[in-house]
Amino acid sequence: MLRNFILLAITLLLIPTALSAGEFKVLNFYKAPNDIAAIRYERTDINGEECALIKVRTGLSGVTILPNAGAVGDVSYKEGDYWVYVSPGEQQLKFVKEGFIAKTFSFPMPIESSTVYVLELTGTGDKQALDEDLIKTTFRFNVSQVYISRGGVAPVQSTGTVAEFQLPKGNYSFTYSKEGYSEVNRNITVEEERVIDIRLQEGQEQTTMKLPGIITITSEPAGADVLLNNQKVGVTPYTDQIIAGVYDLTLKKNLYHTYSATFSLAEGDTKELPRIKLTPRFGYIAVNSEPSGAEIFLDGKSLGTAPIPRQKIESGNHTLRAEMDLYHSETLEFTIADGDDISPKLTLDPAFGSLTVNSEPSGARVYLDDEMIGTTPHTENRLASGNYELRVTKDLWNEVTERLTINNEQTTEKMIVLTQDFGTVEVNAPGATIYQNNERVGTGQYKAKLQPGRYMFKATRDKHLDDEEEIYLSVGDTRTLNLNPQPIQGSVSIFSEPRKTRGAEIYVNNQEQKKTTPAVLPLLIGDYTITLKKDGFLDNTRAITVKANEQKKLTFQMQTYKGSLQQTFNKHKREKLVWGAAAILSAGAGAYFQQSADKHYDEYQDTNVTQDAIDLREQVDKEDQLSLIGYGVGAACLVPAIIHAVKQGKVKNKLDITAKPYGDGLVLGVNFKL
Repeated sequence: MLRNFILLAITLLLIPTALSAGEFKVLNFYKAPNDIAAIRYERTDINGEECALIKVRTGLSGVTILPNAGAVGDVSYKEGDYWVYVSPGEQQLKFVKEGFIAKTFSFPMPIESSTVYVLELTGTGDKQALDEDLIKTTFRFNVSQVYISRGGVAPVQSTGTVAEFQLPKGNYSFTYSKEGYSEVNRNITVEEERVIDIRLQEGQEQTTMKLPGIITITSEPAGADVLLNNQKVGVTPYTDQIIAGVYDLTLKKNLYHTYSATFSLAEGDTKELPRIKLTPRFGYIAVNSEPSGAEIFLDGKSLGTAPIPRQKIESGNHTLRAEMDLYHSETLEFTIADGDDISPKLTLDPAFGSLTVNSEPSGARVYLDDEMIGTTPHTENRLASGNYELRVTKDLWNEVTERLTINNEQTTEKMIVLTQDFGTVEVNAPGATIYQNNERVGTGQYKAKLQPGRYMFKATRDKHLDDEEEIYLSVGDTRTLNLNPQPIQGSVSIFSEPRKTRGAEIYVNNQEQKKTTPAVLPLLIGDYTITLKKDGFLDNTRAITVKANEQKKLTFQMQTYKGSLQQTFNKHKREKLVWGAAAILSAGAGAYFQQSADKHYDEYQDTNVTQDAIDLREQVDKEDQLSLIGYGVGAACLVPAIIHAVKQGKVKNKLDITAKPYGDGLVLGVNFKL
C-alpha cells in the first residue's frame, strides 16, 4: 500500500515536468548531392555495405542521436554538425535530450549508400518560449467595431470587421459585444494559425461598458506593432480611444526586443505614455569565403555569393554555410549578441584534383565516363574528386580502359601505351588509277594503314588491261604491291611513194614521231590521224582505227606542190583578196566623195552670197563625178573578185574530198591535177 502511494506521488511530481518539457522540431530534411563527405570519409557496416552519412544540424547542445538499428560507429561532431553513419535502408533517427520529450523521426525518403543527407533540428518549450512561439489567431465578424475581451481584461475594439491576436498555445474564453447586438461567448483552443468567423445577432446588449479614454503610444524607432491584451490595434505612433481599464501593452518590431508593460486608463482620461525606446536585438555581419564566390547560406537561406556586404542580423544562434562547385561545403555555428559586428571568413577545402593523360602514340581521344574531354596529351585541371572510368581510343589502335580515382588537391598522371590494330600496304602503279575494294583511292601510288582483313587492289589505265591483286593483311604486316596494267595495241607500217619521198616525217595526231618512212609504229587501240610531211611535197593525212593485235599497212602517195589543186586554190584565193580589196577601197572613195558633196550642197542651200553659191555648186558637181567614178571602179574590181571566189570554191570542193578508200586505210586531203 505504501509502495503504491510512493509511486503515485512520484508520478504526480513528474506530470508538471513533462508538461513543461521542451519538444524537438525537425525543420528540414534533404539529400545533399554535391556533398561527397560520405565518399571521402567512407565507412562500411557489418555487411560490408557503404554507409550513408546524415549530418544533423542544430543549435541545441547535449543531444543524443540514435538510429533505429544503431549507428555505425560513434556519432561525432564535425564541421559544426553531428555526423551519423547509418546503413542503407535505415528508416528512423531518435533524438534524446535532458528536459525534452524524446522524438523519433522517420525519413521521408529511402536512404542510399555513399550519400549525404542534412537534417535541421531545433527545439521549443515553455522555458524557451520566444516571440515566434506565439500563434496568430484572426477573428472575422459580420459587423464592424466589435469589442473583444478575454479573462475579464478590458475589451478592445476591432478595426473594421477583423481582429488579430497573437497568443501562446492554450484554451481561451472570448466575449464579443457591440451596442444593439446580443453578446457572444466562445471557448477557443489555439494550436495553429487560423481564421475564425464570429456572427453577432441584433438584440439586447448584456454588458454595460465603461466610458472610454484616449491613449497615445509612441516608440523609438517608430513603426512597432501595438498589441493591447494580445490584440493588434495598430503601429506606433498610436492614438485612439479605448474603454477605461487595465491593459497589457506589447510593442513588437523586427530586429528589436519585444517590449511588455501594463497601464491603466480612467474613464474620460487622456493619457500619453512616455516614449518607449526599443532595445536593438541585432548585430552586424559581413561574410567572405576562401576562395571568393562561394554561395553563402544563413540559417538555410541564401544570402548570395561571397563577399557578402555588411548587414543586420538578429541576435542569437545562427548557422553559416558556404557552398561552391568542386569544394566541400563549410559550416560555421556562431552566436551574435546585440551590437556585435563580425566578419567571419569561411575557408572551403577543394573537392577536386587534376588529371594528365598521355599516350603512345599521341593524338588519341580521351573519354571520362563515356564523355570525350580531349585528345592526348590532355590535362584536366579541375576535376571533381571521385572514381572515373578512363577510356583512350585511336583509329587503327586497340582502345585501353582503366578505372582511376581523383583525390583532393592531387594530380593523377596516366601514360597509356596503345597497341596497333593495323597493317601497312603500299601500291605502286605508275600512270594508273588505283582501286581498293572497288573504291578509288589514288593515282600512281597509294600507301595506307588498314585494319586486318582481306583486300582487293586494282590498277586501271585507258587502253590497258587492268592489273589486280588480292591480299590478306595481318596486324603488323607491311606489304608492297607493284601493279602494271598492260597496253592493248596493234601496229601500223607506213610507206611513202614515189621513192624520192622516203624519209618523210611522220605525225600521229599532230605529234611528230622519231621515225621516218618507211617505218613500223606500235599504237594503242583507238582512232588516229597520220600525216606525212616532205619538203617540196604536199602534206598527206589519213585517218585510221587501230584494233587489238591488228597489223595495218599504209602507203601514202605524195604529190608536188607545182600544178596541184592546192597551188590553184592558193592562186584564186590570192586574186580574190587583191580584187576584193581594190573593190572595197574604190567603193569607200565613192562613199567619201558622196558624203562631201552632200555637205557642200547643204552649205550651197544656206548661203546668200552669189560667188560662194557658184563655188559651192561647182564643188558639189565635181565631188558627185568623183563619187560615181569611185563606185564604178569598185564595181569593176568586184567582178574579177567574184570570179576568183567562184573558182576558189570549185577547187575547194575537190580538196574537200577527205575520205576515199585507198588500200586498207582512208585517204585524207587527196589532190587531183587539173
